[in-house]
Amino acid sequence: MDGQQKISPQELFFIGKYMRAQYIDYDYVRLMGDLTRKYSLKEKEIMAGLTDRGLLMEDFSGNMELNEEIRELLEPVFFGGFETEVILSIPQNGLIREKFHYYKERVTGVQVFDPLVFFKDGKSRLDTLKTQAIPETYTGNRKILYARDMEKIQDAPILVLKNMVMGKRASGKQFFYYEGTWYEGAALDMAQGLTGEEMDHVWQAMMQEG
Repeated sequence: MDGQQKISPQELFFIGKYMRAQYIDYDYVRLMGDLTRKYSLKEKEIMAGLTDRGLLMEDFSGNMELNEEIRELLEPVFFGGFETEVILSIPQNGLIREKFHYYKERVTGVQVFDPLVFFKDGKSRLDTLKTQAIPETYTGNRKILYARDMEKIQDAPILVLKNMVMGKRASGKQFFYYEGTWYEGAALDMAQGLTGEEMDHVWQAMMQEG
């Protein structure tokens, strides 16, 4: 594994079953489709496919063992109690949607598409996304836009930051980009522009555990 690994949502489900997962994010479940039809056959085929790919291995006693690198990669996904998400939508450039799972000083990143792409060094992945959304050259301003101003804005880039403590709370913030500044408050009658320092503070507050 070169720091990242593609795993289908269906494969993730059965690996989670094998690892006795405490959590499986609903967005991953939603991508799995209907697993109830011919469940036993699907499980057999998927586990055989995982073995062929070297993600599962058979020991000398005939027992199946999960590749240790894959186990370490997925432990934050199945057992982490804190999760964050970054959604960045830029017209003409497509959609970026990634989740980050935190567990015992480790962070695993996941691209939320089918197949799922898992990143071992989630912290570095977060830094990469931050640079895309809030480059070091970003300064922004504290200008206020009112409803009449926002009516004229079309196809603006959107940034969504979310975090969740499993079983306790979830929070999120949404921003839109206009004339060199990220604005918060599009759902209200006015939106406040944020400076580079303010956006950096928001990012840190939303993306760090604790």
